[in-house]
Amino acid sequence: MESNFLNIDERHILFWNLWCLNYAFEKIAPTYTHYIELSDSYNRLWRINDNNITVDPTDFSFIQNFDDTSFDALDDFKIEELAIKEFINGADIIIKGLTGGTNRYGGKAVFTIPFNIIEILLDKEGSSVTKAEGFNQPICIQEATAQLKLSTALSQFDTRYPFADRNIYRTGI
Repeated sequence: MESNFLNIDERHILFWNLWCLNYAFEKIAPTYTHYIELSDSYNRLWRINDNNITVDPTDFSFIQNFDDTSFDALDDFKIEELAIKEFINGADIIIKGLTGGTNRYGGKAVFTIPFNIIEILLDKEGSSVTKAEGFNQPICIQEATAQLKLSTALSQFDTRYPFADRNIYRTGI
């Protein structure tokens, strides 16, 4: 996936990263303590993408300053709790790119977020995305196929992708 990420047109990197981040966001329950703050950041990022606006770094200071100790109790083996950590890390990468003057919105792909979450699902079945039998599971194949299709489209087409396309090429998310 990393080589495909490098081929994505710069104008589409923000959408790509938000598309990957969406996988985590949709796993977070609205009852989570910091859901409102996470949702606010998520929606602000999508507005930036959809409206192609310049960012004020102070708009995101709260997510960049989340106290890491607040998340120490989160369990990496529970899907929702890992999704929260993945969301915060992914949003931080995107925000640093947006506010740091980097054209590639952080320069680091967040394509691993969905696979990190899928890993927990497979772990419960005694498998892993790093093993052939795990990567050949339908959930892995679907995500890998979706990422390949989207990265190809974002490399070749001038289409603008908005929030409405946050699950394009994905099935059963």
